[in-house]
Amino acid sequence: MGQQKISTGIVVFILVVLILAIVVGIYVLYVMLKRRKAAAAKASAQVSRTPSRRSTQRRESGVEFDNITHLPSRRGV
Repeated sequence: MGQQKISTGIVVFILVVLILAIVVGIYVLYVMLKRRKAAAAKASAQVSRTPSRRSTQRRESGVEFDNITHLPSRRGV
């Protein structure tokens, strides 16, 4: 009987550790998403200050733009 109690204790311990790891992982992902959204909002605010006509001409010229920096990427060149 003693052997079984030890093994169930180990199983419970592993389950608790796994649950904690999942919770921490979800929290980290949430914080990263929040930061990325804030950075994207800041970038879009900077982009919206430039005249819209110029930005549409840039898009139509055929040069691909990097999503993060809004600079021409090397792939399109």
